[in-house]
Amino acid sequence: MDAVPASRRVFVDSPNVRYEDDQIIADYRYSANEVTKRPNGVVHVKPVEKRLQIRTNRKVNRLGLMMVGWGGNNGSTLTAAIEAHRQGITWKTRQGLRKPNWLGSLTQASTVQIGWYLLPSEARFSGRDFWKDRPGNVSGKSPIKGSEIYLTEV
Repeated sequence: MDAVPASRRVFVDSPNVRYEDDQIIADYRYSANEVTKRPNGVVHVKPVEKRLQIRTNRKVNRLGLMMVGWGGNNGSTLTAAIEAHRQGITWKTRQGLRKPNWLGSLTQASTVQIGWYLLPSEARFSGRDFWKDRPGNVSGKSPIKGSEIYLTEV
């Protein structure tokens, strides 16, 4: 922790944030509305609440590089796809020899609207979820290195 100068440290004074030696734990409540249309035509709105627990490692990585203008995850995915096509990369799987296509970029970087009358978390979902079974509760590593997000129903 001493690698970060005091002038760059942030302390959140909240009952929902706990500081431990190796991580910061934040509890967050997410409120939304579940909207359904009943058979008699009445639109039913039910407030729902979910709790998120976000854990972030306090250890600062030794080296990092930000390429300004590269576009983050979408830019790096696009760059990798262009290079894979340019170099003609292939790999073997149980189903046979595979080569790159643009499907992965489309499913990873897009959202799909499935309708106006929505169930919780089904209003918009990422393209990658379109190609696999819809998960129930989310629990696992976040895209942010060192963070874990746990989502539980209230």
